[in-house]
Amino acid sequence: MTALNIFCEESRADIWSDGAYLRPDGTLDSIASKVVVLGGVPAAVAVAGPSDLQLVVMLHLAARFASYDDLCDGAVEALRNHPFGDDRLTQSSFAWAGWSERRQRITAHVVTSEGIPGGLEAWQRGEAWRFINPNPPQLVPGLARRGLDLLKPDAITEDEAASLMRAQRALRMPLRETLGESIVGGFMQHTVVTRDEISTRVVERWPDVIGQMIAA
Repeated sequence: MTALNIFCEESRADIWSDGAYLRPDGTLDSIASKVVVLGGVPAAVAVAGPSDLQLVVMLHLAARFASYDDLCDGAVEALRNHPFGDDRLTQSSFAWAGWSERRQRITAHVVTSEGIPGGLEAWQRGEAWRFINPNPPQLVPGLARRGLDLLKPDAITEDEAASLMRAQRALRMPLRETLGESIVGGFMQHTVVTRDEISTRVVERWPDVIGQMIAA
């Protein structure tokens, strides 16, 4: 997957994502939003993986659940039972955020097809209070030394979240057929989920070219 960061408080969730879909050789396959705002259920879903996962989300989440709490309870089963073939969900991650009537607060959740080392197992749903990906061991301590504390108890500001994504774009991450390339590209997108509203906007665009390596 490429970039997906979530910062969740009781009254809002902030989802930060990029727009890069990559080929196995590390070149850019397409540039598109990874966030889907669900119409029937007041929630935003973010996906990272093959670009047709947008369609999976729309078909299997948008019309399937009567409430956000039902979505939280049944999303993993719905995703795993899609008709497009299991290979379409390899190295895929899903996150969603919305207002929970059951808990009377905003919640955010994440699930990945491969699991998270030291954290979630494959297809295990977990609550996402502060979820950062990619997050190699040197990232958060390195940002802290530069004055950006992502472990502080206070809410993460928009400027801090944007600085994090720029630092993620500068990372060189190993892909299946490369020794290390940037995997964060296209644009920086910020989605805000509250009880009454979901908004999303492109904060920053990057000069990446489809068919080429990301230009970071």
